[in-house]
Amino acid sequence: METKLSNLNISDKDTDTIITKNCCKPFTKELWCKECIHSLERSAENGDKVAMYNLAICYKNGEGTEKNLEKAFYWYQKAAENDKVNPKNEVKSYFSKWTSQNEFIDKFIQEAQLNAKNSYEVLEWIPYNKFSVPKGIDYYDKGGFGEIHKAIWLDGPIYSWNFKKQQWDRQIDYEVILKILNNSSSLNSKFLDEWKYHYNCQKKSFSKFIQFFGITQDPNNLNYIIVMSYAKKGSLRKCLSNIIKFKWQDKLQLLKTIILGLKVIHESNLTHGDFHDGNILMSDNHNELFIMI
Repeated sequence: METKLSNLNISDKDTDTIITKNCCKPFTKELWCKECIHSLERSAENGDKVAMYNLAICYKNGEGTEKNLEKAFYWYQKAAENDKVNPKNEVKSYFSKWTSQNEFIDKFIQEAQLNAKNSYEVLEWIPYNKFSVPKGIDYYDKGGFGEIHKAIWLDGPIYSWNFKKQQWDRQIDYEVILKILNNSSSLNSKFLDEWKYHYNCQKKSFSKFIQFFGITQDPNNLNYIIVMSYAKKGSLRKCLSNIIKFKWQDKLQLLKTIILGLKVIHESNLTHGDFHDGNILMSDNHNELFIMI
């Protein structure tokens, strides 16, 4: 007989006693919480698709455990990866937890979250108060759209799921670049196109494009801000005096990385449009470079 507890792997043995399928102990509220959720977690972690989906429902609705939308979101995505569900309708409930106050940005980030296959593909709406440095947000440079600042992202980007703690592991106190989009308080879809292109190329080859983490907004002037990884050595232009001392083989390797990055752009039916040494960024040890679209 189907009951509202069916999704939790619980079955009716008679009208007075409910026995869990996995532990076969009499049901009590406390026992249900402890045994059934733990059983679902073990099964989900061992690759059981149905358990992944049911565990997501438990966390989403607070059934048998405390409500936890972050865990629910994670298990919906895992279930989707294993072809158990299409999570698009399920995870929309999480989007009520945040908004950029801009329908185009909300849609862009939501679609990225729904379709992300790994942590590198996750985009986030990041509250402005999550950024800090000892003396405020530092001016770093000036770009085509506006100023570029350096800051510390206090929470930092997601890099993996911690099964033991049942939460996202993040790279806390992470250095980032904030690229201010001037006059963007009423930003439209076309204005976002550049970053959609960058994100799509980033997904295809994460090692060749500077990582785009998400978007925030300055509460004072309402300008939107792109949050990106910080390349400590700056642009290729600024590093030429060091690169000229490289061995020939190392120079060729950097050139190869640039060519492969351009190949990704062109295979995406795009052209860069503003390709120069200021849009090629160097890592802190000079042996990696990244293209910024």
